[in-house]
Amino acid sequence: MIKNDEMDRLLRYLANQSSYEEMRNVQLWLEKDPKNRSQFEELKKIWLLTPDNLNWNTDSEWANFKNKIEAQQEISNESAPQSAAEKSINSSYIPEYRPSLLESLSFYFRRYSFALTIVLIALIAGYAGYNYFNSPVGNSSDSIIWNEKITLAGEKAEILLPDNSIVILNSESKLRYPDSFSGNSRDIYLTGEAYFEVRNSNDRKFNVHSAGFSTTVLGTKFNVSAFHDEEIISVSLLEGKVKITPENENSNDTKYARSSTILSPNQQWVYNYNNKRSEINSFNHEKAIGWKDNIIVFENTPLIDVFKKLERIYGVEFRREGNFKNQNITTKFNGDSIWLVAEVIKKTTGLNYKTITKNNLPGTFIFY
Repeated sequence: MIKNDEMDRLLRYLANQSSYEEMRNVQLWLEKDPKNRSQFEELKKIWLLTPDNLNWNTDSEWANFKNKIEAQQEISNESAPQSAAEKSINSSYIPEYRPSLLESLSFYFRRYSFALTIVLIALIAGYAGYNYFNSPVGNSSDSIIWNEKITLAGEKAEILLPDNSIVILNSESKLRYPDSFSGNSRDIYLTGEAYFEVRNSNDRKFNVHSAGFSTTVLGTKFNVSAFHDEEIISVSLLEGKVKITPENENSNDTKYARSSTILSPNQQWVYNYNNKRSEINSFNHEKAIGWKDNIIVFENTPLIDVFKKLERIYGVEFRREGNFKNQNITTKFNGDSIWLVAEVIKKTTGLNYKTITKNNLPGTFIFY
């Protein structure tokens, strides 16, 4: 059963309304137990099945949403035979897991004020991210169709946006973007990392919303890195000019920077989530954006961080066994096979390794 506070977080996460800290907490919750991910996927399926149109009648919309849940349950349980007696007891029979989900959602309605209830109704009706996507520049959210691209570990994707801007999405990342840009701004939403080549579009600003910050440009080339499981958020600028703004700059929340920052070419803005500090430096282009060309650069990087990045890029698992001192690595890979990468780490650190295969392919590298 999904607890009420978890339900709150999951619904905000599905709507892209989560704060950076909430997004990280959801990721940790999903990784904690396979059952959590299973329940989340069920909730996501039900949420995606809801209709796109809304008449703003709370009772009827809640009934419609409940019917959608029940219909989905009937589909998923067609293979489970029921006796005639069972069917006659309750023609709208719902398996045990579903009532808990309904109760949790119902609690969400009762718990919050009218304003937040309206937000939830918007989510249920398919207005995912109504408040989040309804930017102050005047875009009409009820006419926008949103696309979502998600990459898994070991995957990258190139996306052509409606304005012909190009996005290269790194592994384990998510991009939400509209079918077309309207109004006087172009807004997209990033979780993870992406490289952008933005077309100038009649002075319409291009806004990348990620991890509580927005990066605003007119036409430029830059990289944004904002993974849930990393303490560092960064924006690296190659051409043009960008402005980085905390999206809650009027808040008293001290976990974000308090003022906007403007970058010039060859500057990198780095924000540390732990100490709440940001800085601007020059940067190694290959280290920051080489990933899009299969180049991986480590400069005095702790082994644990090396393993984390390699897992994301190659889609395999790295483990450490035994007690050994964490080491820092300086090396560069250029489209090399995972076997060569493992050998380089072995020679660099003096560690040995063994592998666990999956479907005759390397699935896990264990260093000891």
